[in-house]
Amino acid sequence: MATTRYGDYFPGTEYYVDYNLGTDDLTAGRGDGVGTDAWKTIKYALETGIPNTGRDTSNGDRLNLNDGTDHTFATVASLASYGATATEAAPLLFQGYTSAANDGGVATIALASSTQFVNDINFDYAALQDIRMTGNISSGLLVLDRYTSMINCSYINSSTNAPCLVADVYSTSHNCYFEAEDTTPVLNFSMMLDCCMIVQRGSGGGVSKNKTVQSSNTLVVIEGDMGPGEVGLAGPCFHCAVVCLGTPNSSSVGVRGTDRSQMSGNYVENVGQAFLATTTYASQSVVGNSYYNVVTPMVITGMPLYVEDPVDAVTSIFVDATQSTAAACDFTIEKKPGSVDTNNLKRTVGYVDGSNDKTFDIHINATGLGRQGIKFPAVMEQ
Repeated sequence: MATTRYGDYFPGTEYYVDYNLGTDDLTAGRGDGVGTDAWKTIKYALETGIPNTGRDTSNGDRLNLNDGTDHTFATVASLASYGATATEAAPLLFQGYTSAANDGGVATIALASSTQFVNDINFDYAALQDIRMTGNISSGLLVLDRYTSMINCSYINSSTNAPCLVADVYSTSHNCYFEAEDTTPVLNFSMMLDCCMIVQRGSGGGVSKNKTVQSSNTLVVIEGDMGPGEVGLAGPCFHCAVVCLGTPNSSSVGVRGTDRSQMSGNYVENVGQAFLATTTYASQSVVGNSYYNVVTPMVITGMPLYVEDPVDAVTSIFVDATQSTAAACDFTIEKKPGSVDTNNLKRTVGYVDGSNDKTFDIHINATGLGRQGIKFPAVMEQ
C-alpha cells in the first residue's frame, strides 16, 4: 500500500536548491530541476531566482532543499525580496528532498553565528517540512508571523539565554523536535503542537510564560532547574507529559491552563505545581490528569466549569530497561544524519550510569494514571 505524505498534492511551482551541485545564476531553466539544474543557495533562490522567474501567486511555491550537503547561511534570507506575504491559497514551502520533491529526504540548514534563517514577522503562510535546522542564534533560529506550518522538522539552538524560534498565533507544528540551551523558554510563540518533543538543556521553561500553546501528544523535558513561574506547557493540553530533571521552584508549573482551555490526560513529574488552572469564565475543565513527585498537584483560581483531582502516579512513568526513573535519565536524543523521521526522532534517549552512556527506549507505564492515562502516539511507544 502506498504511503501518503504531507505535500503529495502540492499544486504550486517547484524549485530546487542543491548546495553541492547547484549554481546561483539566471541561466534559463535554473532552479527548475535537481542536481546541476538547481540553484546553490536558499538566499539566492528567495531574493533573486524566484522573483526573476515570477512567483506563483495562484498556487504557491515550494523550494526543495537537497539533503546531500548542509545548507549554510552567512546572512539572513529576506522574504521581503521574495515578495508580499504568501496566502493560504499560495503558500511558500521549504522542504527537504533526496532525489525528488517530497520523497522524505531531510535537509539540514546550518546557520552561522548570529545569522537567522529568516526574520520576517509580517510574513504569513510559510511552511517547513523535512528540515533539520541548527545554529547559535541569540534571537532564535527564525522569526515568522501567523499561519506558519512545521512538519517533521528539528530545531536546535545552542545559544545561551535564547529561544529556539519565534512564531505568531495560528501556527502549527506536527512531529517536530525543539531544543534550546539555557535559561529562557524553548518556544516563544502562541501555536499548536502535535506529536512534538521539547528539550530545555539548561534552566528555564518549555514555553513562554506569556503565551498560550495548544498541545497534544507532546513531551517536554527540562534538564536543568525551573525558576519561579516557569511553565512546561501552557493552554489547552491533551495527553502530554512534562518532566523536570533539575530542581524546580515551588511555583514552577507543569501545565498551565487559562480561560476556556481544557487539560485532559496529561502527566507531570518533578515540578512545583503540576496543574495550574486560572480562568474568569466557567468554561474550563481539568480532568483525567496525573502527576508524580510534585509540591502541589493542582492550583485552581477563578471558576472552572469542571475540575477532577489529578491522580498520584506513585512512581515515575519514565523508566529504562533497569527501571531507572526520569531523574536519572539524560534524555539526549540520538541525532543521526537525517533522523527527523518518526523512527528515530523520539525513540532513543541516553541513560547516564556514571561510567558510560547507554541507550534505551522510552517505556511508558500508564497504570493508574487517571481516567485518560497517557496516550502517546506510536512514535513514543517504542
